[in-house]
Amino acid sequence: MKARDTDFDRRSFLGLGMAALIVINSVSPGYVRTDLTGHNGFMTAEEGAKLPLQFALLGKDAVSGRFVEAGDTPW
Repeated sequence: MKARDTDFDRRSFLGLGMAALIVINSVSPGYVRTDLTGHNGFMTAEEGAKLPLQFALLGKDAVSGRFVEAGDTPW
């Protein structure tokens, strides 16, 4: 699939000196009790929101390019 011109691409900001202003991370809240999980999760929605909120509020000097998830994952 070819990226559209409107799609965000961090590399396109490198030449503009703007890459340092953007922090990109992927955060998984874990198995949360919601309609999506049939209310079978291990955490409440409030508990599951803590990690994504923490990463959403990181400053521009924060770590970037990470996949972060709550708890241990046996991969």
